[in-house]
Amino acid sequence: PQSGFTSKLFYPDVRFGGAYDMWGDGSTVIRGGFGIYRWQFSEGDIDAALNPALNVNSITTPSTQSIADLATYGPSAGSWCATNSTCPSGVDLIKKGDDNSPYTMNWDFMVDRTLPGRMVFEAQYIGNHTANALLTGNGTTASFYANINKIPIGGLYGTNSLTGINYWQQSCATGTCATPDSSLYAGYRPYVNYGVLNLIQHGSYSNYNGLVAALQKQTGKATFLLNYTFSKVMGIRDGQTDNGGGDGATIDAFNLRNNYGPHAYDHTHILNGTYYVQLPGINNANALERTVVNVWQLSGDLQFQSGAPLQPNTGGTLNANWTHTGASNTYLLFTDSLVLTPYLVCDPRNCTGGGRHFNPSCFVTPSTLGQNGPAVWPYIKGPTYFNTDIAMFKDLKLTESQHIQFRASAFNFINHALP
Repeated sequence: PQSGFTSKLFYPDVRFGGAYDMWGDGSTVIRGGFGIYRWQFSEGDIDAALNPALNVNSITTPSTQSIADLATYGPSAGSWCATNSTCPSGVDLIKKGDDNSPYTMNWDFMVDRTLPGRMVFEAQYIGNHTANALLTGNGTTASFYANINKIPIGGLYGTNSLTGINYWQQSCATGTCATPDSSLYAGYRPYVNYGVLNLIQHGSYSNYNGLVAALQKQTGKATFLLNYTFSKVMGIRDGQTDNGGGDGATIDAFNLRNNYGPHAYDHTHILNGTYYVQLPGINNANALERTVVNVWQLSGDLQFQSGAPLQPNTGGTLNANWTHTGASNTYLLFTDSLVLTPYLVCDPRNCTGGGRHFNPSCFVTPSTLGQNGPAVWPYIKGPTYFNTDIAMFKDLKLTESQHIQFRASAFNFINHALP
């Protein structure tokens, strides 16, 4: 076959790791490692690009019902995507010669130290870099990097290559400047008459860096595990949701690097804890009292996460609707391939209180021809997630093979509001 992604003969996947006992007694151990891990996307992400080539005239041969039909038998031809007709839109193609393979490069370094009371403390640095991730489009949506048939910035200001008319100047001459109707957009694209052409390719990337501290006790009447992570997930907000949750909406479809920022699932601070405690009982009591009071167990967990970034989780614009403002990407930027974003006149993270997560007065409706708001804003965090559960239970032996358990559980028992 002459289509589809090619594959190299070898893809080197380097992996190594090691550990060192500092004092030879297991009390302090240093460990680390590095590895490259290849992965693939789903066939369903690109199957639309495996359809027949564009502008191929299909020939249909009809069926015959009798020998007499052979006298008028003849194939029928389909229609061409001719110069003055409208060619397909939302077409997927595969980039020729792309032999890259998506991979994630991981590295980590950690120190484990035993502490008094049968506890272990661990400090760890984790990092990874993902490269060659898939870049696709989304049907007829023009504002994807993979779309190779984007109307250039300022393109609608110029002359339509099919009609030879500058509709902007024509409308301005009547006293009301207006962009061309969307039915005329085919004459402003690089591949005239065609609509959105999504060139599926490799090229997206991301980076993760995290510092983890953990304290655990796994033996005794009281055990627990507590860990805290300080991390940052940065990468291209490529708008892809083919294989799970998206990284965030693409704002600048012309310059991939301009969409580099915190991913939609980034949480700067994460704290998790679990615990189990065997509650004390009484000894100087009769059998009934000991049965009722002794051997109760308490367990629970707590979870805390700082809020995820708001911009990539709200379409890159806080889900702004510009309809009632009269602002649009086609009127201000003269293209349908950029997402119109608000202007920032101050740092929206500087709030004035009142439980707000950002200062809304920092956002201004776009109004200047040729000027868009920033593709990536300052890091505005959403609501914090905090939850804690608790349970108390007791097992009571009835016979050698039968037990009964009494349990009381409470979820989010402090009734903290969840986002």
